[in-house]
Amino acid sequence: MENLASFTPISLPTIMLEHMLKIVSIKDGKHGLAYDFLLTKVFKHFGIKALKRTMSMMKHMFTMTTLDECECVPKMGGVGSNSMISSMIYAQEKATEEINKLTLLLAQKDSELAILKAELQQAKQWKEETVTIAGPPIGSGKEVNAVTQNPGYVVLDPLPGTGQERAFCTVPGVCYYRTLTCPTECPQRKPKQNKKQKGCYVDCSSKCEATCKWRLPRCDGYGALCYDPRFVGGDGVMFYFHGAKETDFAIVSDDNLHINAHLIGTRPQGRKRDYTWVQTLSVMFDTHTLVLGAKKVSHWDEKVDALIVQWNGETVNVPTDGDAEWSINTAERQVVVERTDDINSVRLTVSGLLQLDVKVVPIGEKENKVHNYQLPADDAFAHLETQFKFFNLSKDVEGILGKTYQPGYVSSVKRGVPMPIMGGEDKYQTTSLHSAICKKCRFQRPSSVASA
Repeated sequence: MENLASFTPISLPTIMLEHMLKIVSIKDGKHGLAYDFLLTKVFKHFGIKALKRTMSMMKHMFTMTTLDECECVPKMGGVGSNSMISSMIYAQEKATEEINKLTLLLAQKDSELAILKAELQQAKQWKEETVTIAGPPIGSGKEVNAVTQNPGYVVLDPLPGTGQERAFCTVPGVCYYRTLTCPTECPQRKPKQNKKQKGCYVDCSSKCEATCKWRLPRCDGYGALCYDPRFVGGDGVMFYFHGAKETDFAIVSDDNLHINAHLIGTRPQGRKRDYTWVQTLSVMFDTHTLVLGAKKVSHWDEKVDALIVQWNGETVNVPTDGDAEWSINTAERQVVVERTDDINSVRLTVSGLLQLDVKVVPIGEKENKVHNYQLPADDAFAHLETQFKFFNLSKDVEGILGKTYQPGYVSSVKRGVPMPIMGGEDKYQTTSLHSAICKKCRFQRPSSVASA
């Protein structure tokens, strides 16, 4: 009555529904229904046949609590609701909201699955095409334009609009069957302007990432060979190797790969050993030999290309425009030499075996004075700065650099000194640049050998 007296609005339909719910007797199996006469008229109006009426006596008194529970008046004691009907409606709304969220998530997953299936199909097609173009007969020397086969992924179509290249990882692990997209800062793995743009480096290993990097040798990185010659081994330990000028040494010797280095140098008056640098590398695999070297130049000119590339004894011209690469498919694998700068810098990739960054540099006038090399005025001593990355080396790999990649290898060089020296000249010296014979060498040519 107080609500009527204070003219407080009351929702009569809500009171009726709450009242009907309150007087239902579930315990006795009786379902007395309030407002039966009113409901009978409603049922008859809509043609609903009512069953025989059963008398049931259920009493329920209306109080302020009743009005409060059915939210017919402002709640006593603050916010919230005790109404069973309101609770059911709220629960239904929440359930509907969750269903909508799950439906949207499922649609997104379906979309991702469709994209993954398309990429997988593209990867399978790529592999089939690779098998189809296995290459010309051994020694045919036919040049082809092809994308470098990088172990661990296949290249997918770039993103429309941005041109960002994508790679589909095929190496089992955390990155297996994932697609990596190159960053917008370096959308291409092989940018045309190498000097001004970084390239996209795809790593499908445990890092599972695509990052931007300069495509030039890092003399302080793993697998580096620079200066007089200074190595950084596969174990990360830096060391120097004292050879002799005009000699050749096995850098790497494995079952299916052998790399020799030819040293040039000079010996100033009163010095006990030569200063040496790597002038040429001979990379031997299967029946083939690829040579990367620096030309002998009297005066260094940054505008002149001093790089030498030879394939099976024949000089190769690596283009400076277009894709700026030379490629060949053998019966066993693909070989690509691509420029990573306008001149004097290239990357060699031998599929399944090796990636090698090479840069030709001189001994500058300042460097000559600081180290007291006493170089002749008519020789710039152009040499190579290099960094190796190997694929599928055996556990018994040998060579000055190669042995540092053996499992469990512990370096014998003295730590904490300015120039830690690695010995072994007698173990790894070969008779010529193209010889794979030394005391520790493992590589053996197949029966049919291409001319070198």
